[in-house]
Amino acid sequence: MVSVIICSKHEKLSESVRQNIDLTIGVPYEIVCINNSRREYSIFSAYNKGIAQSKYPFLCFVHEDVIFQTENWGKRIVSQLDNSTTGLIGVAGSNTVFNVPSSWSSSPEKYIHIIQSGKHSAHVRFPIAHNNDKQEVILLDGVFLCANRNLFSKIAFDENLKGFHGYDLDICLQSASAGFQNYVVFDVLLEHYSKGFRNKSFFENLIKIYRKWDKYLPVYDKSRYATVDILNSEEKAIDYLFIKMIKRGFVAAEIKSAITFYIEKIKSEKLQQKYRHISRKIFLLQLVYKPFTRLYR
Repeated sequence: MVSVIICSKHEKLSESVRQNIDLTIGVPYEIVCINNSRREYSIFSAYNKGIAQSKYPFLCFVHEDVIFQTENWGKRIVSQLDNSTTGLIGVAGSNTVFNVPSSWSSSPEKYIHIIQSGKHSAHVRFPIAHNNDKQEVILLDGVFLCANRNLFSKIAFDENLKGFHGYDLDICLQSASAGFQNYVVFDVLLEHYSKGFRNKSFFENLIKIYRKWDKYLPVYDKSRYATVDILNSEEKAIDYLFIKMIKRGFVAAEIKSAITFYIEKIKSEKLQQKYRHISRKIFLLQLVYKPFTRLYR
């Protein structure tokens, strides 16, 4: 009933992960493990390969460094996906996509139902008073993504994108633009044992994906967020992107091109003044961070 698709950096998936899935899933299942120990595949191509090799009607893409805490979680995802309008479901995400490259966690309102890196205090919901079993969102974190197989007759992981970052952002936008609704669900709990590192390739893919979807953005509920609040968040996102591109070793031309593009897009007079001498600003900050650039790659 459920095909669990995992892209593994090892030749064989650990026995502890296999046992955990077997003991907790509660429905007929298969594990489709794509051996990526030689880094032959991007995450995009690995997941497409996994879909092609799978046989069940419900698909679950999950990282290999997780432990499921919920018994019969397979039954729960099947129930959550038993709706023709449902696209992707996950355990963390947000309902806002800015004009400016940023992750789901940058949203002013986000929903999280996960234990992260052994810290049970990270098992939270935002807002705290949320009482439903699921929440409509646009973006989901890629640690755990589930869908009905039929969804992938209309969308696919974009193999024009390379590496291991941004697949969740892109596939969620594909799902939403195809007319489906994505959800964070609160009846499946897992523990994730590592925390992703936003290296240079993370930001390279982030920028590429935002350029890909540029004409569709921003996406947010205009009845809940004032235009000025979105602008403030986007200005912060540009400042964040600027400093991260410097720290991650982007060349000056790439930084200037990206930052000026997004300042012009959001029409921020404040940032136009702040970055009016952007070339000088880049030069000085690159001198400051040059000794540390290798650490951030």
